[in-house]
Amino acid sequence: AEGEREGLTDDPDVVHQVDDFRKRLVVQRVMRNIRQIPDVTDEDAKQKYDENPNLYSTTQIRASHILLKDEATAKAVRAEVAKNPDSFADVAKEKSTDLGSARRGGELGLFGPGRMVPEFEAAAFALKPGEISDVVKTQYGWHIIKVTERKEGSVRPFEQVKAQIKSQLRNQRLQEHLEKYLADLRAKANVQIDEKAVDALQPPAAEPGETTNPHAMMMGH
Repeated sequence: AEGEREGLTDDPDVVHQVDDFRKRLVVQRVMRNIRQIPDVTDEDAKQKYDENPNLYSTTQIRASHILLKDEATAKAVRAEVAKNPDSFADVAKEKSTDLGSARRGGELGLFGPGRMVPEFEAAAFALKPGEISDVVKTQYGWHIIKVTERKEGSVRPFEQVKAQIKSQLRNQRLQEHLEKYLADLRAKANVQIDEKAVDALQPPAAEPGETTNPHAMMMGH
């Protein structure tokens, strides 16, 4: 009552925050409605398991990558490092947009299945030491991957990884569904993006020892 007496209900900052909260609630409701996708079956998971045995094993690889923001640039850089594989680390330092690994020549360390996004893993674990992948698209951009070491392991039983596979497939389907839905909305809204303004934005410099690698994450959340 005191706030009303002081006229705070009409305060511009209060009105702005109420409007912003209303928009957030509407967006949350829309997102909740479109998250209803068909469940992943055991058969779907078994097919994925049979197609990608390397992804459900104890195999470990040491890999590096170069991350670019668009396909054309990635293909050009891929052609460059394919001609001179020994230049991979130097090119990563110069051109990769993953600043954390770029400082290390694109080095991501030694890892097993389950740490990277699915598209990245599928390409990386199919490589032999010294091989360089074609360009690989993920939600973070376009990657060029080089495997430098491979420690072969054994394939884990399907029942042991079934829940993990089903979770990964559901996340992948949801991501694809959301991307298509948002693309349709953008097309209808005729959104115009000022690419020069976007390019002018500079991310804050990483602190020493800080990683900006967005791929070293556990999947299935």
